[in-house]
Amino acid sequence: MVFFNFNYKLENKKLISSIITSDDERIMTISGTYAENGQIGASGTYFIRYDYIKKEVIDNGLNKFDSDFITKDWSEKLKKKEEKAKGSEATLENYELRNIEVLKDGSIIKTMEQYYFTSYTYQSYNGQSGTTYTHYINDIIAYKISALGKLDWLVRIDKNQIDLYYS
Repeated sequence: MVFFNFNYKLENKKLISSIITSDDERIMTISGTYAENGQIGASGTYFIRYDYIKKEVIDNGLNKFDSDFITKDWSEKLKKKEEKAKGSEATLENYELRNIEVLKDGSIIKTMEQYYFTSYTYQSYNGQSGTTYTHYINDIIAYKISALGKLDWLVRIDKNQIDLYYS
């Protein structure tokens, strides 16, 4: 499995993350998340199935994440703040694709995890300095896209993990 950034236009969407996998015969599946033009964060998921023997796209599709799913655990105050700041719909921010499984029937199961970090550099009274890095690895989102390209199910698994590193 290969993780990389993939620059491809699909219905005027910006593809922001992708994973490629292939079967042993001829089908390569490229799948990931996309953003609406100008948005930060994932608006939905996409897939492209490519026949690398015939060198042609077999099919592709988009599935938009429901706004209620994205904002499920948000306070009303946060929802209003985000809407005012962005002037657009909510998106999933700081999520990285972690895994893709293409099942024998052609359906796709994917997982992604919220990941971001902060750093704080300090200097002590005696002139020594250091940096603290805090990595946040939070909720997991898993979903299945049917062989027909429709979103079968979507689930968020609550998780809160914090890792600290010092240098």
